[in-house]
Amino acid sequence: MEIKNPHQNRRPRRGTRDLESRGDIEDNFAQIEIFMSRTPNPNKDFAAIRKAETGGPNYGVYTDDIIARLTQWQALCDFTVTDAGRDTVDITFNTLPKDMDAFVKDLYEFCPDLVDQGTGCVDEMVESGEELSPEIQKLIEGIDFTDENFGLEILKRELQQKKSVTLWWD
Repeated sequence: MEIKNPHQNRRPRRGTRDLESRGDIEDNFAQIEIFMSRTPNPNKDFAAIRKAETGGPNYGVYTDDIIARLTQWQALCDFTVTDAGRDTVDITFNTLPKDMDAFVKDLYEFCPDLVDQGTGCVDEMVESGEELSPEIQKLIEGIDFTDENFGLEILKRELQQKKSVTLWWD
């Protein structure tokens, strides 16, 4: 009695082609690897945050909250997490959101120290007569320090200039 291979006479599935050699298979795997390296992978991108268990418990912000917010931001812009620590996340932007005013407000809501201990303190530097770097001088050009939201405007300008931000919760 002859045993037949049930797949011998079967036509290839739709969307596939017959692979004639091992070289074809290797070429296909190489193409898949290239595609996967270009496809955003939140688990890979945010691995540093998970590893560092980044959070700001004094603000009620934990690792999963950070990853959730960054995932939301991925719909608005393209960025890479370049580093993460116990209470910090460094982000470099390839593109910025179209509505920068709304984004900066969201940044501030999520990470208040950006303004409260950062750009919102620039007025104190100016008042004290502290020497300002050319970069800061450019950022504050035309800023109205009597406007209570001047820190948000400086943060927006800084993002547009540097294309990066360090989030921190202390």
